[in-house]
Amino acid sequence: MKLTLTGLLLAVLSASPALAQPERISLVRERVAAYIQRFVDDLTNVVAEERYLQEFRNAVDRRRLRSDFLLVKYPGEDRRYLTFRDVLEVDGRPVREQQARITQLFLEPFASAVKRAGEIEAASFRQSLRRGRLVDPLQAIAYLQGAYQPQFEFSVAAADRRAGADVIELSFTQLTPAGLSVIPLRGKALVVESTGRVLKTELTAGSGSNVRVTTTEFGFSAGLKIDVPVRVRDEMPVSVGDVFIGTADYSNFRRFQVRAEEQIDVPVKPEQ
Repeated sequence: MKLTLTGLLLAVLSASPALAQPERISLVRERVAAYIQRFVDDLTNVVAEERYLQEFRNAVDRRRLRSDFLLVKYPGEDRRYLTFRDVLEVDGRPVREQQARITQLFLEPFASAVKRAGEIEAASFRQSLRRGRLVDPLQAIAYLQGAYQPQFEFSVAAADRRAGADVIELSFTQLTPAGLSVIPLRGKALVVESTGRVLKTELTAGSGSNVRVTTTEFGFSAGLKIDVPVRVRDEMPVSVGDVFIGTADYSNFRRFQVRAEEQIDVPVKPEQ
């Protein structure tokens, strides 16, 4: 078969992306890891108002929760952070006194504050609908941190053009050691390729008919001038033919002021 110059050029161009794919994936991973480190640093000691709607596709049960949701970095550990949720209202009814809000706890020494905050969060989970759940909107972001990336296999693909000219889809699948039984975990993220900025994540756990999917959308807080989670949608099968659906929106982001002795002031509203 005779190959023309044009045909040869097309063959070379079509082969180039495949040859460069490992290097491209490696570069995207590095950019994403660096971006997420900045994202976590920026979001640390920020509290948001979370409005969580819990419902089912077929059942009539429904619940609306209003909570404080906050991220706290563990002192002295760059790769460890803690998220807490304090349910303040259930269907418009307060569940505890204003003075007992979880944000007030961090006026105390960090260790005792974390212990008590964990207890309050456990109590908050009990406000959830039976067969429902409350998810962490930052879970997929956590897995994309540089320290956790070696636990996953990555690939990149073109994203929907409506996402933006420089946006790609980064997929990741957990590598399971031989003989170890774990819940299959995989996900994908819409990423700005040139910067590593994450616009959206989708985390899938389970297999077959028992697949749980959590999607988080991110945006920009004009008040704090940082990227933040803005919306979560969570779907989980609960019985044959029925699915739990949780939708949360985040707003009113406020930053704590951290003291040198690892204590935190009461959050203040950002400047308008």
